[in-house]
Amino acid sequence: MSQPQRAPFVNKRFWLFFFGGMFFLAGAVALYVWFALRPLPAAPEAAQALQSDARVSVQQTSYGYDFIPLGTPKGGLAFYPGGRVEYTAYAPLMRQIAEFGYRVALMWVPFGLAVTAENKAQEPIAAHPELAWAVGGHSVGGVAASTFASGDSRVRALVLFAAYPRMDLSATTIPTLALFGSKDGVLPPEEARQRARLLPKGAEVRFLEGFNHSSYGAYGPQPGDQAATVEKLAGWRIVSREVVAFLEKHLQP
Repeated sequence: MSQPQRAPFVNKRFWLFFFGGMFFLAGAVALYVWFALRPLPAAPEAAQALQSDARVSVQQTSYGYDFIPLGTPKGGLAFYPGGRVEYTAYAPLMRQIAEFGYRVALMWVPFGLAVTAENKAQEPIAAHPELAWAVGGHSVGGVAASTFASGDSRVRALVLFAAYPRMDLSATTIPTLALFGSKDGVLPPEEARQRARLLPKGAEVRFLEGFNHSSYGAYGPQPGDQAATVEKLAGWRIVSREVVAFLEKHLQP
């Protein structure tokens, strides 16, 4: 008597296991990427800062949010968020800068990574060409800001928080303010001093006592960072004063 043929059944089981394994692997990779790229969420005070009041009007735009001061703006600041940080986390600080008379564009970037959209600042600048513009950014956002500033003649000044350029800009002369923190565990002060050599000639470099890497936004704690000794709200006041004093010097006629 002949034996039953089992090959088709064996082949079917093999392909079921094969495709099941592939789907499982794809799902695992997708889950890992989602967790790896998921932005650090903004704290509740960020949502509060997105509400308009008598001093600052907040408008959602195609590129993010605009903070518009009462009266005619003195100039503009286009701001790139830090890497893997929900961009609205910077709303409290951007709002404070706007209260001093500057139109601030807080920009959304894909995947929370500004290096994927380094030319994003073209959008607010093109929308309001009547203003003198600075660009700025935090951490990886500062890398994007410095790259954009080095290649666009419309940019009058550069503002960096815990950031430095990707390339050597020491031979350029674009006015630059670079703020670093004494408690920064992601970009420690000793490394920041080394990287500051890449900044444009004449850059104003400040090390803020008690600031850590996440002191500039309403989020945290950030992996690898130290604990800040300056409370967030007090820190934003310090930074906004530094930025506004700098913009007053370089965006005014």
